[in-house]
Amino acid sequence: MPCLTNETIFDLVERPRHLLVIGGGPIGVELAQAFRRLGAAVSLVEMATLLPKDDPELVQVVRQRLHDEGVALHERTRVTAVEPAADGVALLTESDGNKSRIEGSHLLVAVGAAPTSPASISPPPASRTPRPASPSTPICAPATGASMPSATPSAGCNSPIWPATMRAS
Repeated sequence: MPCLTNETIFDLVERPRHLLVIGGGPIGVELAQAFRRLGAAVSLVEMATLLPKDDPELVQVVRQRLHDEGVALHERTRVTAVEPAADGVALLTESDGNKSRIEGSHLLVAVGAAPTSPASISPPPASRTPRPASPSTPICAPATGASMPSATPSAGCNSPIWPATMRAS
């Protein structure tokens, strides 16, 4: 499944018709707003809240601005799978027990390279390290076509923070 990262997105030669952004941290929010201002439809999916490490009052200002500019925000929404769609890619999501499907032309993965967790949660034992993705079926396979740059699998796409249904087996 082709996906973009904060590095490969700048290789695009055409504006995405509808950019799906997974991750509501600073990079995801910034790129969502930038591409919306460039005229792309944008849907941003965050499993917690936008900018969770920032001051809630300031985050509300950013949230309102994104909403006013037309970015579709899906907070407290978990991506359960990524699959091909007729015009690009689809995210299968779940929020408060409600499942939905969000389709777009391009996928930006802006979730970071490692999960962040409370200090009270200890890391998994070394014997439970995630399997590396199979080189023949990575979640972020190299893309083809003039409007989508080649994207090599990166920690952001084959990271252990992805649900098992989204990682290559």
